[in-house]
Amino acid sequence: MYREISVDSETGSLSLSTADVKSYLKIDYSDDDTLIQNMITSARVYLENYLSRDLVAKSRKYYIPLSETGKFDIPFSPINSIIYVQVDGVNLETGSYEVNGIKDKSIDLKQTNAKNVIVRYNTKSIAEQDDIQINAVHHAIKIIVADLYENRTNYVIGQTINSIPIGAKNLVAGFKSMYV
Repeated sequence: MYREISVDSETGSLSLSTADVKSYLKIDYSDDDTLIQNMITSARVYLENYLSRDLVAKSRKYYIPLSETGKFDIPFSPINSIIYVQVDGVNLETGSYEVNGIKDKSIDLKQTNAKNVIVRYNTKSIAEQDDIQINAVHHAIKIIVADLYENRTNYVIGQTINSIPIGAKNLVAGFKSMYV
């Protein structure tokens, strides 16, 4: 059985500007502004997937084909609000499920063998998360963008680029959410 997650919309933005990243990269021309902005977005998404947390507030939809216990974790927390919970196409009343855990990461449907569960929810942005340091995340994004910018081609002699730069990983590793 597979689970699916989708982003319906981004409802926020990152407070890291192209100018901030260009200053870090020591670039004083505007020819690559669009490229750098795209790299900032790519680095943010890469970090969100690494951390299993949203850095920009989003509206998400999570699908579970079968929850035998009725209990499951919601990825990309912390949750700002639950829009709805559906089981087999029927919206559940708010009192018929509980949101539990640190940073609201799990749902208890109070029923077993729930089929075709869909949870639509909004996540918090980095600015709304009290346990994550914005400066550390911004610096990690700058490190990743610097790596992407310096290695823009597919071919780098003697080097394989397939993981997050170690400096960026060390800055944000403590903020990573773990799902078991």
